[in-house]
Amino acid sequence: MSKKPKDGVGPWAKEKLDALGEYLGFYTKVLKNQGWWCKGTIYVDAFAGPGRSKVRTKAKAAPEIGLFDSEPETDAEAVAYLKGSPRVALDIENPFTRYVFIERNPERVAELEALKEEYGDSRRIVVRPGDAATELQAILDSGIDWKHYRAVIFVDPFGMHIPWSTLEALAKTGAIEVFVNFPLGMAIQRFLVRSGDIREN
Repeated sequence: MSKKPKDGVGPWAKEKLDALGEYLGFYTKVLKNQGWWCKGTIYVDAFAGPGRSKVRTKAKAAPEIGLFDSEPETDAEAVAYLKGSPRVALDIENPFTRYVFIERNPERVAELEALKEEYGDSRRIVVRPGDAATELQAILDSGIDWKHYRAVIFVDPFGMHIPWSTLEALAKTGAIEVFVNFPLGMAIQRFLVRSGDIREN
């Protein structure tokens, strides 16, 4: 079982989200004028999270406070927020025809519903509360004609939450681009055991 993710995102998240935004911008620009065969484009965020996240910073050592000194004030302006992947996708120049945000955390689902209200009729947004693997399979089983639709699915899990067979099924459509954030540092180390015996599951 994986550990619970910390609140907020690390400072490296900006680079990741900038890359996602550039990719999505190029993708929709290319498909914008493809004629009769492309009836629509779909963006699916398999681990959508909130619409924006606080950037984690390393805590500085607190100054010593004397017995009668007041607590130092925290600077609200110094707290940095970053657009989450849902907002990055919603704000590209040539938007997708439809957006699907999958999230299992009820608080984050509520934030995504508020985001949906914020964008109103300017974007077609569906929020799907639930498990990413189950919801992705439901999309595959929904009867979308992949000859005439194209999709990008952004997969940015904290742990190993999607079976490889689901990713293979997405690839078999021949119409879905799967953008996987595969962190090579600490994320892999979290799943390795010291003995070196890697279990099949």
